[in-house]
Formats: sequence, structure tokens, C-alpha cells
Amino acid sequence: ITAGFLVLDEAYRKGDYYSCEKMGPRTTMFQVNTSLMIMYTFTTAPLGTLLLHSSMVRYKGRANLFFGVSGTGKSTHSRLWLENVPGCDLMNDDNPVIRFQDGVLTAYGSPWSGKTLCYRNVQSPVGALVRLEQGKVNQIERLHALDAYASVVAAASTIRWNRSVMDGIIPTVEKVAMEYPCYNLSCTPDAEAVNLCRETIEKQ
Repeated sequence: ITAGFLVLDEAYRKGDYYSCEKMGPRTTMFQVNTSLMIMYTFTTAPLGTLLLHSSMVRYKGRANLFFGVSGTGKSTHSRLWLENVPGCDLMNDDNPVIRFQDGVLTAYGSPWSGKTLCYRNVQSPVGALVRLEQGKVNQIERLHALDAYASVVAAASTIRWNRSVMDGIIPTVEKVAMEYPCYNLSCTPDAEAVNLCRETIEKQ
């Protein structure tokens, strides 16, 4: 079923959304919201900006982003941080923005936070990026070079079939992977995983 159509101009800065008549207001609002995210992705791709499909908590003034395949437990891991680490807060739970500003990678809340009502106009420098995977024991390792790049590009919320968009984000992904700490955390959904992650990030 086609919910609607989004038509963009050549610069991707203006667009018209046409809703199908059979769709109710809730579906239409969801599609408009998704359309705005698509326009944002197109427009900001060459501007050192990424939407990262992740959950993000702030701790000691730095944003830590947790990402992984669907069902890995990104939101659960963030919730465990909030429950077990005093002084941290949730900045976004689905699609935060990261952007290089004057050479510093900064994370921002966004209007796209999934099912969690966390639409916050907040920002912080990025501390670490952590790829999550489910495991029987808690283990963490630093990712380098190609492994870090592959992890970050896989988490980018982008239009992969559009060459101009991908060409725009690749330099940003490379800079993130080369200059900022990326980890792989194999974990169970418990406080032990949070403490291991926190301690590792604090030592970097």
C-alpha cells in the first residue's frame, strides 16, 4: 500500500508530500515525519553531518552512542545506564545527529527518537561510539580502521541507493572512525555490561 509521495527539488531543500486519500491522520503524520528525515539526510550529507541509528546517553558532559542491528538492545542498554550510572541522561533514543563543528564531533538530540518520547534540543561533544551485540558474557574491545568504519557506516540512517548522499557522508564516516573511539560490546542486559562499558570509556 502506498501511503504517499515525496517530491524534492534538485537541491533537496524543498519538497512536497502528497498523501493518499485512504490514509488516516496518524499514518499521514508518520509519513510526513519520515519525509522530513529523508529531506534532512539528503540536505546535510555533504555538511559533515550524520543521522546515526542509535540510542544516546550523556555522561560527564560527553555523549555516548550505542548502535547495532535491530533487536540488539540499544534502548535497553541506555535504560540500564540511566538506572545504574548517577548523573547521566538520555539525549535521544533512535536517531540522534552527529556533526563536526570547528573540528569537534558534536552530538545533538533530534525530532526522531522512535517510540521513546525524548525530543530534546540538547548537544554535547561525543565521547565514544559503541556497537552492541548480544552475548553470553560481557566483553568489550576497541575497533580500529576498517572495523570502526564498517560499524559506523552500517549505523548511518541514510539513503544508501543514492550515490550523491553516500559520497557526501563517506568523508564524515571516515573522520569519525579514525579520530573517535569506537568499541564493540558483546553483552548481557545487566548492570555489569554498563559498568564494563563505562569503565572502558573513562579510561580512554
